[in-house]
Amino acid sequence: MKLAVRIAKTDAWDNAYVVFRGFEASIRKAKELGYDGVELALSQSSEIDVARIEKLLQQNNLEISCLTTGQVFSKHHLYLTNPDPILRQQAIDMFYDLIDVAERLGTMINMGRTRGFYSNNQTPEQAEALFIDALSYIVDKASKKHVPVIVEPLNRYETNFINTAQECANLLRWLPPEYVGIMLDLFHMNLEEARMGETFIQFAGQIKYIQMADSNKLAPGWGHIDFADVFNGLREARYDGWCGVEVLPKPSADAAAAQAIQFLRPYIAGK
Repeated sequence: MKLAVRIAKTDAWDNAYVVFRGFEASIRKAKELGYDGVELALSQSSEIDVARIEKLLQQNNLEISCLTTGQVFSKHHLYLTNPDPILRQQAIDMFYDLIDVAERLGTMINMGRTRGFYSNNQTPEQAEALFIDALSYIVDKASKKHVPVIVEPLNRYETNFINTAQECANLLRWLPPEYVGIMLDLFHMNLEEARMGETFIQFAGQIKYIQMADSNKLAPGWGHIDFADVFNGLREARYDGWCGVEVLPKPSADAAAAQAIQFLRPYIAGK
């Protein structure tokens, strides 16, 4: 397993849920702390100079673990279950552009809040149909670019749509498994999954990415999640992918990032 820390541009929105801001400084700090890569949070493709990012990564011997898209929803309020076909297509087009970025950076693309929700004038079945239809177009383009699309279950207090790994798996069964998978975030799992370790084992073949945070969204070790259970489950599931640190930058970004890697490294090493 490899560790990445989540970063964004300097003026990213407050609810971007990133640890470090400013691409150059963030990549340098990630290297200094001993991370293997960075998780890149974007709201649109024009936010970065891909060639510059590639050069910074090469200089610091780091990788991009994942491209995350929560800001497509929080900043632009675009989502895939929108009953308005024009706005729904804008969300799809935004993903198309970000898939091109992910291809150049050799990484996968996440879908969190941008998948949408059940609105007051929709039935769950109608929203699910819109989601599957839109996601099929996105995955079709992503497969041609060899970019995996990973869908993240979120807790019930943030959305009414896809809260658990089982609900995610039920919807993804309609799509080609080689280019679609599940991202699991410990913060959300703590609220929705009865036993995290068992969840990793149950969905081992579909999990493509793990996000690390403690029960209070602070750095691992500063809450009450049982990380021994987490890593026992990951090892039994034979998970060997990325673990991205997505935590609140408290008491400071530097302190949170340092705590996360110092706490998680022994578990990664199996100690």
